[in-house]
Amino acid sequence: MELHKFDYLQEMEIMLAENISKELEASINQLGKASLLVSGGTTPKGLFKILSKKAIDWSKVTIGLVDERFVSNENETSNEKLVKENLLINLASKAKFLSMVHKIEDEKENLKLVNSAYSLFFNDLTVSVLGMGEDGHTASLFPNDENSEKDLKSSKVEIISTFAPVNPKNRISCSKSLILESKSLYLMLIGPSKIEVLDKAKQNNFPISYFFRNENEELKVFFAEKK
Repeated sequence: MELHKFDYLQEMEIMLAENISKELEASINQLGKASLLVSGGTTPKGLFKILSKKAIDWSKVTIGLVDERFVSNENETSNEKLVKENLLINLASKAKFLSMVHKIEDEKENLKLVNSAYSLFFNDLTVSVLGMGEDGHTASLFPNDENSEKDLKSSKVEIISTFAPVNPKNRISCSKSLILESKSLYLMLIGPSKIEVLDKAKQNNFPISYFFRNENEELKVFFAEKK
């Protein structure tokens, strides 16, 4: 695990946006394309806005979600809505976006559709950006959730359904093994309490514990002391 500490959130956002844009650009130069999976919530909003102004060839970038709530894409809790309003703007409006909600009336059919669409990321994932909850969950992989715990012990690269302890409970998530396909994997944290959770995760099997990588594949933790 590689830890980068910052006094304030904006400093962290600027540096992280710089790192991500350089990695996307390098992939475009080498492969002619790049891919990015992002998390929802309030933590990455500032990062998204900075990233959206980076002068890279966004038309060659495919953006998806690490996880999503199984709600309408117009719902205020939708990660897709957050990404469209904060990242897919400015120069990044030219990027291709892959939704996780296609068929709100049929969860099983929706999962099939997402697995088909997200197969693009299965063997070709440039960057993923994670967050972490106070319970040590990351993506929509939760402690004490049967589907989450099964996935954390699996090596399957796929999209799964999980259940959150809070509403909206029905979630869609990239599997642990899919996220670990990332050439670069970042974790954004704000505040001392989150570092405390991360420290506890070294000794406990929290969902985030499964993302501490081997010596060849480091999880890069970007931590800001204050907002």
